[in-house]
Amino acid sequence: ILSLRISSQAHQKVLHQTVATTLSFSAQELNNRLENIRTMADMLLADNSMQKSLGVYKDSSQTQDRTIAYKTLYTTLNEYYFNFRKNNINYMSLYQGNISVHTHIMTKEKLPSEIKNDLIKRAEEGKGKTLWVTDYSQEYGLFMVKNIRRSQFLKLDSIGNLIVNIDINQLMNSFTSSSRLNEKAVYILYQNGHFIYNSSALPSDQALLQGFDSRYGRVNLESNNYFYVKRSVPDLG
Repeated sequence: ILSLRISSQAHQKVLHQTVATTLSFSAQELNNRLENIRTMADMLLADNSMQKSLGVYKDSSQTQDRTIAYKTLYTTLNEYYFNFRKNNINYMSLYQGNISVHTHIMTKEKLPSEIKNDLIKRAEEGKGKTLWVTDYSQEYGLFMVKNIRRSQFLKLDSIGNLIVNIDINQLMNSFTSSSRLNEKAVYILYQNGHFIYNSSALPSDQALLQGFDSRYGRVNLESNNYFYVKRSVPDLG
């Protein structure tokens, strides 16, 4: 995560301390929110009702059993969503084969099939690991994906995939809008060259990131002098 502030001052040391303190706070807040979502996913996937219903859906061909299992999945998924949505969760979806279960999704938020299939593929390849997908963040938000493994009798076979969509704009605004800086700062969040969030008017391209080659410094961008500080967000790697 990067914080940028337009600078015309020479007091770089004082400026660094001020911006660094603010950015460290922001990075920690962001990491806490992501940890909460990670914890929620672990709790959801270990939930006995969730495990049993996904197992029934995979193993049973009886319409009545599958109908009851679907209702339980829907209820359980929405319970977790409402309990944890304050962490800026937009929606949550479960996928198993041809069936899917969702919390409320606005029509404009529905994913193209190629993106949905890519997210499911990544979850399955992760084999139970929590993965953050940043490739589609600027258009569709940040995604957390996780393959669900059956815990009963330690079978550990795959019984579904969880996709959680996070509103990255709301998430970042929730703790950067009350910045401790006297002058407005802008924030850029990126991972492996992928822009996740960019509150500046600067273009979200690789060339922009090349100027931030140290933990802090000054850089001239589009005729403005900026002072920047860079910090890592552990949960995003």
